[in-house]
Amino acid sequence: MNSSLLIIPAYNEAESLGPLLEEVKSADLSADVLVVDDGSQDDTVKVAQSHGVEVLQLPKNVGVGGAVQAGYTYAFDRGYDFAVRIDSDGQHPPASVAEILAELQHNPDVDMVVASRFLVSGGYTSTPIRMFGTNVLTRIISRLCNQKISDPTSGFIGVNRAVIAFFSERYPRDYPETQALGMLYRHGYRFSEIPVAFRARSAGESSLHGWVSWKFVLKIIKDLMLFKFRKVDAAFVKRRGSVESQK
Repeated sequence: MNSSLLIIPAYNEAESLGPLLEEVKSADLSADVLVVDDGSQDDTVKVAQSHGVEVLQLPKNVGVGGAVQAGYTYAFDRGYDFAVRIDSDGQHPPASVAEILAELQHNPDVDMVVASRFLVSGGYTSTPIRMFGTNVLTRIISRLCNQKISDPTSGFIGVNRAVIAFFSERYPRDYPETQALGMLYRHGYRFSEIPVAFRARSAGESSLHGWVSWKFVLKIIKDLMLFKFRKVDAAFVKRRGSVESQK
């Protein structure tokens, strides 16, 4: 039977993490749960431990990319076949994790599944600045990957064993989702999107607001412009017809 891990990176999310973990429990997912504490200064760790889930405490704040990579390393070292990442702020509905896992398990042509908020009827709205930036990134990454990608900044994704291995070795550190798509494409991995209705944060506010959003967008654009010149690691090139799934 395939084993799955739900990875929840968290930084000072004590207020939102409790309700999220209750929802995860109610969803009755066939997956273990790992909270990766990214050096929180509030009660994030205590909240996670009180819900009986595994907690990986990082010694200091390393950012979302480093925290997510730590989760993939944990998944690889323990032999998980699939891993799904959701944010700790409540935006990603745990009930949709089952849909992502089903797509990964039953579609051998897909290595990663991305939950897209923009494929849902009625779409998704945000500030004009953020929506414009997202549209720019969507056009660029879709062109580079030769396929339509509607939600390149989604943090709600599931991956198979081959990608767990890949991401445990190399994963972008700053706002990594878009760069990760490009890296996978360059190494021959395939991904798809499914529609999922995202929700508003249950507490706190996003770190991407105002002109910080533009700094993020410009950084990603710069990285994507260098996309085709980056060296491909032959050890992680996906061989069509076979899955690199060593345990």
